[in-house]
Order: sequence, then C-alpha cells, then structure tokens
Amino acid sequence: MEIKSRKPLRKKEFDYSSNGLYFVTICVKKREKILCKIVGGGVLDAPITELTETGKKVEKHILSINNAEKVTVEKYVIMPDHIHLLLFIDNLDGTSGTPSPTNSVLSRTISGFKRLCNKEIGKPIWQRSFADHIIRGEKDYLEHYRYIEENPIMWVNDNK
Repeated sequence: MEIKSRKPLRKKEFDYSSNGLYFVTICVKKREKILCKIVGGGVLDAPITELTETGKKVEKHILSINNAEKVTVEKYVIMPDHIHLLLFIDNLDGTSGTPSPTNSVLSRTISGFKRLCNKEIGKPIWQRSFADHIIRGEKDYLEHYRYIEENPIMWVNDNK
C-alpha cells in the first residue's frame, strides 16, 4: 500500500517569526468533544461555552501564551473539539534567525502550548500540527475576530 505524504500546512516562503497576526486552529485528536459544552441557544439565550475540567486546563495554557516569546493572544474561543486563537507576534527587531517554518516563533509557541496541556491533562489530546492563516489587513482581522466570537452560535446552528 502506498503511503500518502501530508500536504505542508505552512507557506514555505513566509517567515512565521515576523511581526504579524495569525489565526490558528488546533483540533482535538479524533475530534473528541472534551473541551466544553455549548449551552443556551434559545430565543433570548445566546449560546455560550461551558468549559470541562480539560477545557479549563487548556484555557489556563492559552492565557500563559501571553508570557512567551513576544506572542499575545488577541482573541480565542474554546469549542468542544477544537480551539481558535488570534495571535499577535511582536518580534521587535523583525528578524527570526529561523527561516524554517517548523522552527518559527509561531510553531514553537503552539508546540509548547500543546506540550504543557498534554502534560497537565496526563495524555496527548491534540491532533498533529495545526492550521494557520496569516492575517492580511484590518478587514481580514475583523472577519476572523468575528468568526471567533460567533463560533459557539455557528456550532449550535450546525449541530441541530
């Protein structure tokens, strides 16, 4: 049987350590719904996330990203089987010294985040890799910010 090679997720020519905003999605292994429940959704009751114990540990480590490598979490949402992060990298001098996308500030930040979560939870919970989108301007930023805010509403509508 022929083994398929995975499609590279990072843009080869882009420096992921450069200053900028990134929209990141990280999924739970096998898309298990272990991070939260979406509650509400009635006419007067907007859907909100109710974190599980696992979700609370994940949130703790999302908030700790703000202390690492000049990376700030601008916005995030924890969903039942994935998370979305809007990350700002403020590498003041604009140089990375790490041309490889797999050794960039972004990749190191996500890898460290996953490692800390897995350690505290006591088992690996994340799928391999992550998806990212380089934010390209104010309109793109606002669309992704709104997407994060509205993700619980979309979840309820998609899972009726």
